[in-house]
Amino acid sequence: MLETLLERYGYWMVFLASMAEPDAALGAAAFLAQRDRLDFWTSVAAASLGSGLISQIAYAVGRSYGRDWLDQRRTSNPRIVRVTAWIQRRGAWLIFFSRFLWGFRLLIAISCGALHMPPTRFTLLNLAGAAVWGVAVGAAGYALGGAASLIWRDVERHEIVAAGVVFVLIAALWRWRRRRLKKAAPH
Repeated sequence: MLETLLERYGYWMVFLASMAEPDAALGAAAFLAQRDRLDFWTSVAAASLGSGLISQIAYAVGRSYGRDWLDQRRTSNPRIVRVTAWIQRRGAWLIFFSRFLWGFRLLIAISCGALHMPPTRFTLLNLAGAAVWGVAVGAAGYALGGAASLIWRDVERHEIVAAGVVFVLIAALWRWRRRRLKKAAPH
């Protein structure tokens, strides 16, 4: 059943999942692309657009409502202090590479909106960063699929399970990293 859903709605599922867990969604889709179940470039495009869209929404929320929220938390949350300092110094680079900074992607977008970064600048950097991220993570997932097929000869019968395992591993790594960042931040 899951195989049928992925074949029928695969790119929409990748797009929507990329709004919540972009690395896991694209990693699993690229793995399936390596197995000729999905198209690689369509998967990259769907994940990049989903990831870019949620960052645009976060930016818009930050621009509309984020200034007060940011000002209230700036003194009590060192992550927010750190992110706003990063944005003020290296905003363009930070937006471009935000997808590679686990746990900060949406905070960076909200902060950029709250600090009233020009919308055109944010959008261009956000979409360019999403495209670079999509190719990099997609290539890693595709390579993982190739390595798995060399190791696991009968992978075709288990590819949906393997894609699920890739998704769970990436999501677990993301959650572990997020917890570690929370523990490291002074309360």
